[in-house]
Amino acid sequence: MNKNILYMNNILNKKNIYKLLVFFSISGVLFSCQGQERKNRLLEATAKQPIPNDTITERFNIDEFNKHQKNGSWLFTKNNQEYFVRKVKDEYWIEISRKDNPFILKCNYYLNGNIKIRGLIFHGNAFTKGIVVDYDERGNIIKQTDYDAPYKDFPWEKVKLWLENRKVNLLDPFTRVWRENENNHPIWYLSWDTKEFDKYGNQIIQEIELDGRTGKLLKETTHTFGEYIPEEYKNDLDKKEDKKTSSNYKTYEGKDYTREEWEEFEQKQFEAYARKHNISIAKNDKKDTHGFTSRFI
Repeated sequence: MNKNILYMNNILNKKNIYKLLVFFSISGVLFSCQGQERKNRLLEATAKQPIPNDTITERFNIDEFNKHQKNGSWLFTKNNQEYFVRKVKDEYWIEISRKDNPFILKCNYYLNGNIKIRGLIFHGNAFTKGIVVDYDERGNIIKQTDYDAPYKDFPWEKVKLWLENRKVNLLDPFTRVWRENENNHPIWYLSWDTKEFDKYGNQIIQEIELDGRTGKLLKETTHTFGEYIPEEYKNDLDKKEDKKTSSNYKTYEGKDYTREEWEEFEQKQFEAYARKHNISIAKNDKKDTHGFTSRFI
């Protein structure tokens, strides 16, 4: 197996397909190889993807999983990568992540141990990156879907640079990157923690929409995350006249709101933000995301 791995690395070096792609085997732990032919097919499908250092994940080691799992899941770290493995209904799932990489490699497996689907997503169940590969129960590739195609004019690499120029931490749990291609109009949806707070101590979240073809800024807004109001503000509000029936508690975008109307408007905005970015909070229903990522929620 080591000779095969060295051979594949030589191919990569010669073709200079992807310098960061590293092949290694996990002997007797979780995965096993099934021959050079399938490795080459897998290489063809994944060479252009920024996978966290692991591509040979073709077969699931059921016996090893059963030996280590507790309550249907197994979490372990190997070679600076975190592996989260679990059984869900009629499939086995695995997530491979690194602390220095915002992408997570996700794979589903049939009950016979053969791989079913594999692809990359941005952390937080956000957008699907690159080519998603589907397999039949015998391990043959039956479909490849290029999720990057609609965004080729303004791809992730340009979005990444755009965010980094604004000092956005891509690994922060509050950093969200999503994209949608509705009516052949691709749009990037970005949000992050500004590290600033409103007068109540709530986090201020920046939201951006970019044109998926030109990178043009389409929309820029901010929202607050949290509902904490310090006691001193509560006391101050209690002393003031109740503004729930006031005809002009707050004006926003040219419209006047009573206090009651404003609180209802803020709540709807907050719920929409939470659903859009898959933020898990008790009062909100979790959004069923589109396509590949919905299989891993």
